[in-house]
Amino acid sequence: MSIYLYIILGMTATFLLCLATILFYIKYRKNILKKQYELKTAEVQYQKNLLKATINSQESERKRIGMDLHDEVGANLSYLRLLIENFVEKNEEISAVNQFNEQCRAIIDNIITNTRNISHNLSPLLNKSYGFQDMIYDYCDGINSSGKIAIQVTFDQDKIVKFSDTVTLAMYRVITELINNTIKHSSAKLITLCFSFGDGFCTMDYMDDGTGMAPDHKKGMGLQNIESRLGMIGASYHIKDNSSGFNLSVTWPV
Repeated sequence: MSIYLYIILGMTATFLLCLATILFYIKYRKNILKKQYELKTAEVQYQKNLLKATINSQESERKRIGMDLHDEVGANLSYLRLLIENFVEKNEEISAVNQFNEQCRAIIDNIITNTRNISHNLSPLLNKSYGFQDMIYDYCDGINSSGKIAIQVTFDQDKIVKFSDTVTLAMYRVITELINNTIKHSSAKLITLCFSFGDGFCTMDYMDDGTGMAPDHKKGMGLQNIESRLGMIGASYHIKDNSSGFNLSVTWPV
């Protein structure tokens, strides 16, 4: 009996040792996987923070340049225009001076308009009286006036909300990038922008009637910039691309 008892005890001890080894290995693997997950999560968060810091830095620099253009260049051109007009008023009898004034005025007005447009595009939030809808309408009206392409914009007027500056700027950049890509690559004649509001979220549907997006463009910097800005505001998106045009749907919390 003692031999059988020893055998049973030995088998039991062996079983327990194997079980302990298996449990230890499972726990060890769990710890390894947990650490790998934590490292990956930390790396993703670091990349997000780095990307956010880079975009914020770019926007700060754009804002500074936009303000400089608006305050310095625009002001000096306006002052120059006044000087020319005052000079002409004192020499009205000289027709050549009047002609010179008209030419200078046209050139200066054109420079002032272009400077204002550049300043606005660099930092659209400089004009605090503008809401998101106004910014989009204004930008699209400028594109429509060029005659290159038609843009139709519709908003769900029943649920208009005010976005934060971060969301406003991010979506403005996304929309301008999308329109720029359409004009450059798709040969489209019409772009449609539709905004609708739900309970705690907003959805934008962007559509064009062009040739769609080529695979190499999907991997380009334009789409990467769009993805980065959407990620900053917690937005999700879906691309439906086919031969009949390009369609992107974006949803973000409000």
